[in-house]
Amino acid sequence: MSISVECPSCSVPVKVAASAKLGQTVSCTACKSNLEVVWLAPIELDILFDDDDEDTDDGLYEDVSENPYEDYQYVDDADNYDRD
Repeated sequence: MSISVECPSCSVPVKVAASAKLGQTVSCTACKSNLEVVWLAPIELDILFDDDDEDTDDGLYEDVSENPYEDYQYVDDADNYDRD
């Protein structure tokens, strides 16, 4: 027996065995996404990403240096504040 679960990628119903196990993978016939069972009651699917997928490395941190404060110049201006 199978049940229909919504594909998280395209929202088309995907048939999943009612006896599905955590980590089980299925494919969406509409968008061809590889999906993983991530919850059992009710059954929930999530998109399965491979470790070598190119889209997981979006390059956001390529220009961040080892020391993010290397260009910061500390100015001690505590004497310029008026204390009451």
